[in-house]
Amino acid sequence: MIPPLTYIAHRGNLRGPGGPLENTVAHLERALTAGFHVECDVRCQGGELWLGHDGPQEKAPLALLTDPRVWCHAKDLPALQNLLTLGARCFALEGDPFTLTSDGRIWAGPGTEDLVDGCVLVMIEDTRWPDWVRTGPPRWSGLCTDHVEEWSARWGAK
Repeated sequence: MIPPLTYIAHRGNLRGPGGPLENTVAHLERALTAGFHVECDVRCQGGELWLGHDGPQEKAPLALLTDPRVWCHAKDLPALQNLLTLGARCFALEGDPFTLTSDGRIWAGPGTEDLVDGCVLVMIEDTRWPDWVRTGPPRWSGLCTDHVEEWSARWGAK
């Protein structure tokens, strides 16, 4: 049986890419307050964990990283090791079509050919996904997107 669909705001985005606000504590907390899960990029520098996609941008509060509604994308091996030690929900992904999260979910990126029921589907708006993916009904357990408000309105409760 597929668990209820979890909506995940990619880098905290609710209505499209958020530019310089992405991966900031305020942006992530706004999405959490709106009732969504969030995905954030995490790096390790100087033994500390930082939010940021292309580089360290803001120090990451440990309470945020260990919140069960937060999905941490480790951008380097030290970040992954630290996140696992903290017990944070995390994963690492670099160019692969899918990966496994620390809680055993399959995180499937755009263009993954063989979707498995119950996986977390990433960036549904990407044109590499076939049309049937967007017409639903969803067969996955999670949806990580920059347009989380639109998709949750289309497919139901958060």
